[in-house]
Amino acid sequence: MKSVEYSKYDELRESLNSVDELLYQLTYLDKARTEEELDENIPQLLALLSKYTRSERAYVFDYLPDKEIYRNTFEWCSEGIDTQIGRLQTVSIEQITYLHAQLQLRNAVMIDNLNTNADIIKQEKDYFSFFNIDKLIVVPIFMNHNLSGFIGLNNPGVGKSDISMRLLLSIAGHLGSLRYNLKNQA
Repeated sequence: MKSVEYSKYDELRESLNSVDELLYQLTYLDKARTEEELDENIPQLLALLSKYTRSERAYVFDYLPDKEIYRNTFEWCSEGIDTQIGRLQTVSIEQITYLHAQLQLRNAVMIDNLNTNADIIKQEKDYFSFFNIDKLIVVPIFMNHNLSGFIGLNNPGVGKSDISMRLLLSIAGHLGSLRYNLKNQA
């Protein structure tokens, strides 16, 4: 009994440490003076998000509404996980229909099992399966009230009850604001 309690305590402590690291990284990102400085530090944020969710891969996609595509712009991969950024430069909204619709509605999405999720169409399931994605977290990023992309986390090792979706939405919102402000500074 004692080891089970100790294990739960360790998990809680690890989770709180991950949240603390994420919040510290946000304050670090706030110090960026240029888009380039911010861009250099986004992979560290993704690494910490991956640690928090125990995901294999964390990434940012930018949305290009005039072309109706998403482009993978930042990526962090766990050891042994292949990078995909080069293969994901023109993801059409037709390839991720359900996710695109949810993102436009400002919804974060956590899918525990792509194969049993009734909302995702077969074409979308096949697309994710190609990249060995069984579980997925997607959080929208907005700039100046417009969808500008999303943060994605592949195959998270945590369930809905183990993470704060509000925290993930706040991080994505903060990242969108930082990118917008640096892009539009005089």
